[in-house]
Amino acid sequence: MSKRKIFRELTDVEEARRIFENHADTNVLDSETINLNEALNRVLARDVFSTIDVPSFDRSIMDGFAVHSSDIENAEEDKPIELKVIGEAKAGYLFEGYYEPSSCVEISTGAPIPIGFDSVIMVEHTLRKGDTASIFRSTAPGEDIMSAGADIQEGERIFPALTLLTSRELSVLAALGNPNVEVIKKPKVAIFSSGDEIIELGEKLLPGKIYDINATSISVNTLENGGLPVYLGIIKDNHDDIKSKLLKTLNKYDLVIISGGTSAGIGDLLYSIIDELGKPGMLVHGIKVKPGKPTILAVCDNTPIIGLPGNPSSALSILNLFVIPFIRKKAGVPPLSNNALIPAKVKQRLRSVSGRHEFKPMNLIKSNEGWLSFPVPGGSGAITSIALADGFVEIPEEYSFIPADSDIEILLFSQNIVPTDLQIIGSHCIAMAKIQALMTKYHPEIRSRSIVVGSTGGVASIRRGEAHIAGVHLLDEETGKYNTWIKDKMDIEIIPGYFRMQGLVVAKGNPKNIHTMQDLSRDDVRFLNRNPGSGTRILFDSLLQKDNINPSTINGYQDYARSHTTVAAAVRSGKVDVGVAIEIVTADDLDFIPLKEEEYDIIVSKSYRNLPAIKKFVKILKSEEFKLLIDELKGYRLK
Repeated sequence: MSKRKIFRELTDVEEARRIFENHADTNVLDSETINLNEALNRVLARDVFSTIDVPSFDRSIMDGFAVHSSDIENAEEDKPIELKVIGEAKAGYLFEGYYEPSSCVEISTGAPIPIGFDSVIMVEHTLRKGDTASIFRSTAPGEDIMSAGADIQEGERIFPALTLLTSRELSVLAALGNPNVEVIKKPKVAIFSSGDEIIELGEKLLPGKIYDINATSISVNTLENGGLPVYLGIIKDNHDDIKSKLLKTLNKYDLVIISGGTSAGIGDLLYSIIDELGKPGMLVHGIKVKPGKPTILAVCDNTPIIGLPGNPSSALSILNLFVIPFIRKKAGVPPLSNNALIPAKVKQRLRSVSGRHEFKPMNLIKSNEGWLSFPVPGGSGAITSIALADGFVEIPEEYSFIPADSDIEILLFSQNIVPTDLQIIGSHCIAMAKIQALMTKYHPEIRSRSIVVGSTGGVASIRRGEAHIAGVHLLDEETGKYNTWIKDKMDIEIIPGYFRMQGLVVAKGNPKNIHTMQDLSRDDVRFLNRNPGSGTRILFDSLLQKDNINPSTINGYQDYARSHTTVAAAVRSGKVDVGVAIEIVTADDLDFIPLKEEEYDIIVSKSYRNLPAIKKFVKILKSEEFKLLIDELKGYRLK
């Protein structure tokens, strides 16, 4: 009597996936801490927040002279001003002298700014003779200086959990000084090949034998997609041998893969053994797919088992349909998407330095025209220019610019970098981060990126076409209304959002007894503001004006943080006594003094409104799940 398996009923692909995932644990694995140098292509287990300012000191971004701007305010090409050179400041060393009127310090790029000097004049606009430097133009305070924390501020979230660590992310993490990082464990994948005809690579090829192609294919695909392959050899077509070796893998691996032994041939035994290994056993045997029909999906004693067809092309087909998605889910790696040299259109003129071969960091977003590319903010001195970039455009030395609306090609920094489907630029908001989390949960195929630049910056990004969505809370001081005035200036749609409570964040117990805006002018109070152009800064300034408070009387008014969480971190650490932020960042270890409830809305350019990613974002914004989530956020309520 024949022992052949006859495939009478086949399961379609999506049903097979549903059945398998209902029984196999697809949750992300636990975490482990490893060295940064070993973390390439690993996945962050938790949000990473900066514990330091980057840079940690005010530093020069040019070679030249540290000066005080008031000393050279009238300097011109034909009327230079002479300053006394009192020393040299080098990178890596503190200058020990002090500012004195009409003096300067020769300074190298990266060197700390000497005490008392407020700007740097480029060496090209100077001429030094002995201890005298002739200065041929004026400077503004802060010119060619990167301030402490200008790149990254203490308490700022650098990367969210489940970020894939490419070379750019690891470079940013290195700037924080911690040699280690907490990542998701790699799923351990046991790999067997089966069949009497299979031999190991390197063995002599005899008649009737074939080399084990599938073991290599499965191993490298496992490794490339975030798993840890463990090759356990070839199993012969023998019932007891197959059963014995498979039993030893149960509860020791996150996935067991066997190639061969799944089909209808007399020697194909795997399907008859699976149910002997543990419950629930066989889930699917035979799928409506070509090639790859005789696939086995099973779970035995909590261990997922996938039997691949022996034919290499069939095995590769099922590998992409079932194995790779499972491994990536367990490893916390985003679903696959094709990467290549990306053709894109640049919307704005790209300037370059003539005579230099330049590689300009760029980011990519989807539009109705295809890929659009924009230069990232920050410049060469900012590590975040790498963090925000998808790749770079190469500008040959004979070009001084690339015209607007040119077609260019973007070379990705890494083949693991996938350009953004949904770019969000605007005001920092905890609720917006929650929406992004829901997007990842329900639409993991959509890559979103959030860049915090404040409400005004968000509006500008929408105008340039650089952002798909901007979160804004901009008060019109004349009408007292939020955001609606933007429609008079731009062709946008405003999607109603929610209310947030703004106020003053103070230490637990309010040790400085700060209760009103007037208390901010006290000599014993140190204040931290939000960045110019942010909706919070605009609201705060309007409240100062309403109460007739001169900003210059507030110690720290000019100091600012780019996010609400950074304000809270500064108060929590004792760096400042009070800051302005939204209520939710106070948690349980800070106190909050309400000032005014504001309106936070989403603006979308009408030219982008029908993009699939935006439609899905808006659907989540209006969902019952988000409404319930908003109700749980301190200081928030829906419109």
